[in-house]
Amino acid sequence: MRSLKNNLLAGSVVVLLLASCVLSVPRATPGKSIGQPKSVASVQPSSISQDVADRSDDLSIDASFGDVNISLERKKHRGKSCCLVVIQIIAVLVGKPGGDGGSPMIDLRATITGADAVRGSLLYGLAWLAGDPNPIGRVRALGYDIDVSKEHDRPCTDGPRSPMCAEGARRLATLLDATLALGSAEELAQFRRDASAIGVAPDCVPRNAQAASPVLSAASPDSLADISMDASLGDEEISFERKIHCSVCGAHGVHIKLAVLHVRKPGDGEGPPLIDLRATVDGPDSVGGSLLYALGWVAGHSDPLGAVRALGYDIAVPNAHTHSCSDQLPGHTCEDAAQRLATLIDSTLGLGDPGERAQFRRDASAIGIAPSCST
Repeated sequence: MRSLKNNLLAGSVVVLLLASCVLSVPRATPGKSIGQPKSVASVQPSSISQDVADRSDDLSIDASFGDVNISLERKKHRGKSCCLVVIQIIAVLVGKPGGDGGSPMIDLRATITGADAVRGSLLYGLAWLAGDPNPIGRVRALGYDIDVSKEHDRPCTDGPRSPMCAEGARRLATLLDATLALGSAEELAQFRRDASAIGVAPDCVPRNAQAASPVLSAASPDSLADISMDASLGDEEISFERKIHCSVCGAHGVHIKLAVLHVRKPGDGEGPPLIDLRATVDGPDSVGGSLLYALGWVAGHSDPLGAVRALGYDIAVPNAHTHSCSDQLPGHTCEDAAQRLATLIDSTLGLGDPGERAQFRRDASAIGIAPSCST
């Protein structure tokens, strides 16, 4: 598991979009339980071979806003007659974990089996995080054929379902929604319907009450918090990071590194196509402006800096680079890649300050790259 980055450096903001495999889980054998990590080495290689492994449905998320962190991984193996999915969730919903009154770590590692294990595992994870007293029953009620065996279970609450746990699950649902947007539109639409049915709708689904949880909001740091997101679905991988440093907070330096990766299958060509950028953004508005500049650059705007300045942002890019997208991603355009990036940024900002997220939505829409959850 990649560690979530929470250190604030003095004098700079970093926005990083970097292709990576975010999380890893050891292979396990199908069955009713997973052994402890030390026992994984004893798994019979014939139980799950590379020939039957299929990573098309593998999914991982690692997101943080200040001290609020959520990670999820879905690792799938397909056999001749059934599916086995290993799911892992780690969350720190309020503040850093630790002693002396620090926030507890919430985590789950479980094996999901059954004909509907791939999609049902995500719904089970949401219901579990929300504190549902019977998460497997809630998912089965939707018609999903799954069984669950938990290796480790440290829930959000041992008592009644709390607002903090429910809000944390909704924010995870929004992150999942943004990540599923990298893949099948059909799976995304089904996830939205099912998440709504179990009472954990992502932001993209209209709700009667859109207000964020006061518990989580109160615990979030100010709008100058670090943010990071690593997301992958099958062969699509995107990540970014913003690290803030300021000695005098009227002015900031922002280092940007961008990469959007689509992994080609063997025989499609030499290596994966890559959109990447290394640049520096300076100025008093570089914290918010850097995210907008990244979107404009990925989209292939002829003057992304000018587009951000036109919104009133005081930023400069002393080492600007020529755009390298050129619509080279198979099945995608530069604008499509930028819109997916905007959606991932929006879902990560949803972990923290509502004001910064609302401003980002307005400004991203103004430069023509609205996140898909902007309604």
